Amino acid sequence: MSDADQKKLPVENKVGSVSEDTIANTAMYTRRPPKTTAEFWSEFAKTGNPLAWCLMKLWEPHFEFAPQRVYTDGEQGQTLQPPIRYGLKHYRVNDLHLDSGETVTAWYKPAEKGYPTIVYCHGNAGSLDGRAAILKEMTDRGFGAIIAGYPGFKRRRMPPLVQPSENACYATGHAMVRYLQNRRGVPMENIVLFGESLGGAVALRTALNLEKGVPEMGYEPCKVPAVICYNTFTSLVKRAKEQFPMLPADALMGNRFESDKIIANVKAPVLLMHGKADEYTSCRHSIDLEKASEGKATLELLDGVTHSATYPGTDKQDPEQLRRLIDCAHQYLHERGLCPSPPVRKKAADDVGANWKTAVTKPDTLKNDELGR
Repeated sequence: MSDADQKKLPVENKVGSVSEDTIANTAMYTRRPPKTTAEFWSEFAKTGNPLAWCLMKLWEPHFEFAPQRVYTDGEQGQTLQPPIRYGLKHYRVNDLHLDSGETVTAWYKPAEKGYPTIVYCHGNAGSLDGRAAILKEMTDRGFGAIIAGYPGFKRRRMPPLVQPSENACYATGHAMVRYLQNRRGVPMENIVLFGESLGGAVALRTALNLEKGVPEMGYEPCKVPAVICYNTFTSLVKRAKEQFPMLPADALMGNRFESDKIIANVKAPVLLMHGKADEYTSCRHSIDLEKASEGKATLELLDGVTHSATYPGTDKQDPEQLRRLIDCAHQYLHERGLCPSPPVRKKAADDVGANWKTAVTKPDTLKNDELGR
């Protein structure tokens, strides 16, 4: 066809041209990335199909834990590299033996004089390497830190052989405290429990068990100086109901992590920090936990802080958010005489990150949409 003949045709019929309708129709058949197993079963469960309920009960740990998710350098292996590989200097690598018989890998760095040691209970996904940024921020200030992967998460030398579970997470919390006391000589008055997301439930339960004592394990009751929870939830069951409203979560879930039922019994001071921009768990959960504590817990809602801002390697990582988060925790511990005051920022006073208090909002000033209602 000549150029002259093409000029007489409508635009959509010209050789080499594509009309808007053709583009729209073609987009309907564009190949999409395949769904992951969890996404497939999640959509299946939302239909209310009883078969989906049975299969999700069978595969429950796969929906509640994601131990092989990687945040650093795309590493897909199942064994951990040394802490120095992730920029953490002077950390010791140890194997902790749980009362249940499993072995987990722990990273530990001693505290500087005048600072407590943080027992870091991580969330439901990733591994120790995904917490390198927040661990570095803590230890650079002088805090000591210990973190251990739950059974079923990555460890050194060999791949994990078991599935994660609620009781295994609690056993890991106890093992970290026992390691500090028995092998490093750290007294309980210098140990602070810190829980991220699901780890908040682990920190609260560990504190309660330490305060009550565990006679069958030989643990005497002791006083816990403080518990800090970051972007945690009231219970995993309630969180599942939000995600899968068609599922009978109460009947299906064996791992429950019901912090709202125990927080009132925790005698230690509790700080509940929650980012108002949390993309996974609404800050409504921390507000409800503060109410369930019967006024014992302190609630701080942080403007602009997300759920995944502390994970290196993600596109949502924000070092400034991480510093504001640790500033808030640091100030809380300082006010209770557990450490020196936070470092003074050299930024302008009107910078929201210059003073952690400028980034804190009380719950009565929040709008309904910010509470996830």
